[in-house]
Amino acid sequence: MSLDLLRPWAVLLLPLPWLAWRFLSVHGTRSAVPLPESVWLHLQSLQAEAWPNIPRTNSGYWLRVLGWCALVVALAGPGRTGPDLLLGSGGEIVLAVDVSASMGEPLAIGDARRLDLVRSMLEQLLSDRAGDRVGLVAFAEQAYLIAPLTYDRDAIGQILAELEIGLAGRRTDLGQAIGLSLRTLQGSDGTRRSIVVITDGESNSGALTARDAASLAAAEGITLHLIGVSEETDAELSKKMQALAEMTGGTYLPVRNSEDLSEVAGGLYPGEPQKDRDVAAVRRRDLTWVALCIALGALVWREARRA
Repeated sequence: MSLDLLRPWAVLLLPLPWLAWRFLSVHGTRSAVPLPESVWLHLQSLQAEAWPNIPRTNSGYWLRVLGWCALVVALAGPGRTGPDLLLGSGGEIVLAVDVSASMGEPLAIGDARRLDLVRSMLEQLLSDRAGDRVGLVAFAEQAYLIAPLTYDRDAIGQILAELEIGLAGRRTDLGQAIGLSLRTLQGSDGTRRSIVVITDGESNSGALTARDAASLAAAEGITLHLIGVSEETDAELSKKMQALAEMTGGTYLPVRNSEDLSEVAGGLYPGEPQKDRDVAAVRRRDLTWVALCIALGALVWREARRA
């Protein structure tokens, strides 16, 4: 939280009373309207009756200074600015991550495990999708909703770091993963809904076929993006994965090494700017009323002292 001024130029008005006193002529006492002494004494007695218990001091000058400074600060528009509030972009994404046994193998000779490389890619994807709600599904033989749709991308990143091989079984059920991701997005009010499935492409389990699940996603208007993480991808399997993505208007991105993986985050949503999508609302609390209260208090107290 920080204090700021909407109109900082107003601070230049602070020396205005001193400049007026210093350079403007002052009328002498002869220009004042003379009052009879009896009238003057009567006015003083009336003031004493109206304010009998208020001590008289010489603080009027400083009260005038305080009141003027408070008025200038109020004109400057003081406020307290807090962290920006990120507005929702309308995008909703479910990340479905394969944690089957094959994801524990290295992507290429000298590379880390496929799952570890996928984590780093997803961290980049999360940082680029500011304003989107993101959910997380882990799948193998079974699919589990690890995190529902949320704006807390940091929490999703922490959960990703804790995913381990074998969490949901040893084999791969791609159809069930797409089906659970689809169920997570159903009923949401997002304007752009998509599923990102990261797998080695070896679907070898499950009753719901990946094609049927993709057909359901297309009927719901949900885009399916597939990332195939495998050093050696069968040509026939690549065609099937490409066909699944195209059914929903999505993309299929084969990844054969760590260099390919580093470019995936920017290739999933080529039609949408990423970091430029950030929409924020500045949180600001107006404190003008505080300065006005101080000015009013100084005025009232000064008048009481004068009495």
